[in-house]
Amino acid sequence: MVMISKYRYCGGVFKPHGLPGAAMFRKLIGACVGLAMMGMAGTANAVPISIGSFTFDQTAFADAVGTTTGTITTFVTVAPATFPTNTISIDAALTGSDLNSGVFCDEPCTIELLFTDNTVVNRVGTDLILFEQGTAESTLVTIGEIELLISSSANLDGLEDLSGALINISEIELDDFGIASGGLISSVIIDLNFPIGADPDTFPSSDPLVLAALNSIPEPSTLALFATGLALLAFLGWRRRGAA
Repeated sequence: MVMISKYRYCGGVFKPHGLPGAAMFRKLIGACVGLAMMGMAGTANAVPISIGSFTFDQTAFADAVGTTTGTITTFVTVAPATFPTNTISIDAALTGSDLNSGVFCDEPCTIELLFTDNTVVNRVGTDLILFEQGTAESTLVTIGEIELLISSSANLDGLEDLSGALINISEIELDDFGIASGGLISSVIIDLNFPIGADPDTFPSSDPLVLAALNSIPEPSTLALFATGLALLAFLGWRRRGAA
């Protein structure tokens, strides 16, 4: 006589196989929702990053570089008055929270910075902080269809990189770019531009290091996305059993 097992192997544990299809489906969906909530809670509980007087979520920093134009030089500060150039990529120089790498241009150039694991939200007051190295200079910033010249404040927090250069702060408010309250953005273009052929000392341009969002919404974690996939598979399996 052939014995049919009363148990099903699920997530490392043998569980009873006698649940009706609809009940099993509800339990699977509940488990998937639980996994999603765990993933989101893990993101919410991540330790924040403090830079000077500002505090950012770990996912608050631009984490990808989109379209670029012009010749862009990267640099890394490793010791006093020591900053080798073009030893890292533009992505490595400008993404994340490291203030010891950045870029500069000796000709007009543009860089698109992207937020892929979070979305910047327009709330009251300053929404984005651009950190830049050296003398406080201006950066041409484009968000949506509006382009504005954003000035850096003189260093207020005593911030320095490993070379001893001051780190300055540009505060960006999305209201100034026509973004509605609560509106979302995921792309910022910085234009390190001066007239073609002009002396960079006469038309100085900033040396950007890091772009970070004070107000952002983290994207779902990989675990949450995985849980969604499990829910879909559970639903398809349930329908298949129902059809059979």
